[in-house]
Amino acid sequence: MIQTKLTQASLTLQYDKENDRWGYQSGKKAWLIDYLHCGDVFHLKIGEQKLRCRIEMDNDWYVISSNKRFKLHPNEKYEIQISS
Repeated sequence: MIQTKLTQASLTLQYDKENDRWGYQSGKKAWLIDYLHCGDVFHLKIGEQKLRCRIEMDNDWYVISSNKRFKLHPNEKYEIQISS
């Protein structure tokens, strides 16, 4: 089993309509965004659970977790932790 080390802080994943990309805040000063790329892995918080997910793009952005695929909604923000 592969062990992943999570960042200490939770990040807010949000959609950048201008760039058609999902990104998260990477700095404390200004809103500096690091964008996710197809195949990037992270943990998505749903309720009290953290699901290991991989982001992908087809006609829309979606994530895959445990062989289940679901769409990310551009008007929503998601709490994530990035694996290192």
